Amino acid sequence: MAEVYRWVPNAVARMAGNSEEMDVVARALMFIVKRRARAHQLTGDYMGRLSVKNVPGKKGVRDRVVAADDKAAYSIEWGHFSPRKGEPGATWVPGQHILGGAVNELPGGRGTSKYP
Repeated sequence: MAEVYRWVPNAVARMAGNSEEMDVVARALMFIVKRRARAHQLTGDYMGRLSVKNVPGKKGVRDRVVAADDKAAYSIEWGHFSPRKGEPGATWVPGQHILGGAVNELPGGRGTSKYP
């Protein structure tokens, strides 16, 4: 019977995290995110707040994250209620799903996002 040593998963994760391929995929995702954001651009603030971050994890593992640091990023991605001018109540503004949808467009990606 085969035996897998306890240190192997972390060693493999560290190797993947240090791989240039992780940077290549992060840049490809950023390109798709910017293209999707450009279609909804009003001021350019959101696009100016997009970045790829190198995130340290546990036990020396590194990951890449494409992030939107705009104060309205959550509302832009997932949607929000907007007050009606001169009327009571609010209107639901659907999210753009810029980040979630970009994952579906990655070449060879799994398309795990349920958003278009």
